[in-house]
Amino acid sequence: HRIRAKRARARRQRVDLPELRFVGPPDAWVDEDEKWRLLRRARALVHCSLWEGFGLPVLEAFAVGVPVLCSDRGALAELPGFVPDEHTGEPS
Repeated sequence: HRIRAKRARARRQRVDLPELRFVGPPDAWVDEDEKWRLLRRARALVHCSLWEGFGLPVLEAFAVGVPVLCSDRGALAELPGFVPDEHTGEPS
């Protein structure tokens, strides 16, 4: 809810902001065709998950060249694009 409120406030200041679409629980589910249509048109995918099992939404975004911002938990930390810290080897 906080993201929606901040988005609404920002939209009042800048009407040219691109659409922000929430997909999945508790919002709307989309079918496979709609998912790929949305991904192909996306400027980025923000995937905030603490419990993602494999990271399939991130890989799907990579498949169509969409930049991804996601958490570094579970398998997501092992996907391409994460740079390990030079001292700990952990994602930075």
